[in-house]
Amino acid sequence: MTQKPVQSIFNVSWLGQRAGHAEDLQFVFGLPFFARGAWTYEELKISYYVIRMWTNFAKSGNPNIPVGLPRSIPEWPRFLPDSEEYKELDIAFSNNRYLRAPYCEFWETYVEMIVYLQEHLADVQDGTYMGGRR
Repeated sequence: MTQKPVQSIFNVSWLGQRAGHAEDLQFVFGLPFFARGAWTYEELKISYYVIRMWTNFAKSGNPNIPVGLPRSIPEWPRFLPDSEEYKELDIAFSNNRYLRAPYCEFWETYVEMIVYLQEHLADVQDGTYMGGRR
C-alpha cells in the first residue's frame, strides 16, 4: 500500500503520509464498505479494485483476469528480476520499478559481508585464518 488511508490502523506520526505494513489488508477485505468512518470515495474505489485483483489472482494466478479491470488501470505486471516492476496500491494503480532500491542495496551488501565473516569465523577462532589464504 503506497497511499496512507484516512482510517489508518497505525496511530504513529513517524510514518508521515506513507502507509504502514499490512495497511492494505483493510482494502483487501473490504473494510471501507462495512465500517463506518471517514472513508473517501477514492478509498472505496481502491478497495473495490484491490478485491477484484486479489480474487482474480486466487482464481487464475493472474490479478488481471478473468474479470477485467477498467482501461484506466494498467495491468499488474508479472514480476521479473530484471525489471523489478511492481503495482502501486493507490488510486492510480500505476506500475513502478525498483521499490526502495537504495535500502535493498544496503541489505545486499550487508548480508554478503555477514556471510563472508561467518565463513571465516571458525578460521579466525582457531588461528588458521591467513587473510584470505590458508
